[in-house]
Amino acid sequence: MASLLDSILSSMEKPPTSSEEEKKKQKELKEKEEKRKVIEKKHFDQFREKTQKRIEAFLNNAETSQLKLEPMDTIHRGIVHEIAEIIGVLALSFGTEEVDRHIVLWKKECAPSDEELEVLRKGEEWSDEKAKEIKRQKQLSAHSSAEEGSKNKPGLEPKPVHQKRFERILDSQKAKEALEPATRVRSYGMVSSESKRDRKTIEETMAEIRAKKMKKS
Repeated sequence: MASLLDSILSSMEKPPTSSEEEKKKQKELKEKEEKRKVIEKKHFDQFREKTQKRIEAFLNNAETSQLKLEPMDTIHRGIVHEIAEIIGVLALSFGTEEVDRHIVLWKKECAPSDEELEVLRKGEEWSDEKAKEIKRQKQLSAHSSAEEGSKNKPGLEPKPVHQKRFERILDSQKAKEALEPATRVRSYGMVSSESKRDRKTIEETMAEIRAKKMKKS
């Protein structure tokens, strides 16, 4: 009886050990990962092919100079940058990561200006109106800077009020000094040699004085 029972038990399959169960799980995970990689590679290959055709069409379109792509993650943007470098277009990323980070493409002969890049980095749209507005602001700023510079040049600083008054007083004083010789002529009888009517020499004057003295004596 015991031998019959032993033979039955020995013929039955033994339950798997813990190590075997772990190996089985690892194998399943590995198969899933390989399958995922195959699917992912297929997706990226399709994305690469589609994006390349899209960029080539943009490059061959003479009517457009810029192409804005939809927001995408880091991996997809990396593929776009790689394709853009190979084809020969300028690609820059703008926006917030995991929110609206996207790529804008330009043809190399239509590279963006610093003003356009500044606007795009702020999350704003670039347009002709925006370009005119920035140009107008620059002109106003340059005009203000020129005026400020002229005010700050040495020797051109605005004069204080008290200095202006002092200069007026000096000018008035100089005018008075210029008129002073004529005033002295009228007030005190100080006459210049050109203004004298009597142009007699000293000898003639002395002779007249001696003659008057002789008459009195």
